[in-house]
Amino acid sequence: MYDKAREAALLWAPSQPRPREADRQMRDYAKDTLPQVLPLGIRDRLDHVAVSLRVTGRRLEAAPGFDEATRQDVLYNTARAGMAVRCELVAGRSLR
Repeated sequence: MYDKAREAALLWAPSQPRPREADRQMRDYAKDTLPQVLPLGIRDRLDHVAVSLRVTGRRLEAAPGFDEATRQDVLYNTARAGMAVRCELVAGRSLR
């Protein structure tokens, strides 16, 4: 969408979203799309993986000896991993 609008030299063409905004858009898209395209068994499996990622992330965030930057990295990476799992499933791939 963004590239086509710029190629057409439209003055009102939206700018590319920043990384966090792009992540938020993808999460919203996956959250809205998953229930429509995935069978219940795969959604249950996805929920299990998502819960495991959240629990692991929380344990790492609470672990002693990490500075604030490392804790933020853990939070960001576990969120991205969860999003990647959802995106893979939306794309029709299965968990291995």
